[in-house]
Amino acid sequence: MLARLHARLSLLRLSAALGVAVLAGCSSAAPEPPLLQLQELTSAPRCSADMHCRTLPVGARACGGPSRYLVWSTLVNREEELKALAAQVTEQEKARNAASGRMSTCQVLADPGAHCDFAIGQCIVGGGAPVRQGSPSQ
Repeated sequence: MLARLHARLSLLRLSAALGVAVLAGCSSAAPEPPLLQLQELTSAPRCSADMHCRTLPVGARACGGPSRYLVWSTLVNREEELKALAAQVTEQEKARNAASGRMSTCQVLADPGAHCDFAIGQCIVGGGAPVRQGSPSQ
């Protein structure tokens, strides 16, 4: 009886693991490694002033323009590194859009800007002036 229970439990674990692997492989929304790197690098954008907070356009909508903006900090990140990763993500998304014939609403995604939330010492989205070419938010 105990052996049968162990066998059943092992089969259940294997089924669950295979199910997760299959689901992960089927998802077209799973981020590529450069996007994961960007998300990791910008996950804790520390700041002590608004001038430390910036936004980075990332990805490509089917009709053009970025698919998202990430908030980052000049205290934590190097702009060149982030821009290089963002360019990789953008190229991947452009290729995926072209290959799939993907369409979008063609709505322009405005740069939300970023500012320093002094209470938590982190850059947050919104409230700042839109950022262009690495210029600081207001």
